[in-house]
Amino acid sequence: MKITAEDLVRFGVCERIIPEAVGGAHNDMKLTADNLSEYLTDAVKRFNKSDIDTLLENRYNKFRKIGMFTCE
Repeated sequence: MKITAEDLVRFGVCERIIPEAVGGAHNDMKLTADNLSEYLTDAVKRFNKSDIDTLLENRYNKFRKIGMFTCE
């Protein structure tokens, strides 16, 4: 079951891939913290622009899509 970070973004499970240090986040914890902080700050700014009903509807729709598939 090959599921990569790229797959999760493509499926809509994840919004974005947060970069980490070469060899893993534990190799440069400051870089990891900075990258997380940047993403979270941006996310809060974006989400604050929407009203709560829109946020809840978007979250509901996002999680309803998880697990859905089509047979081809």
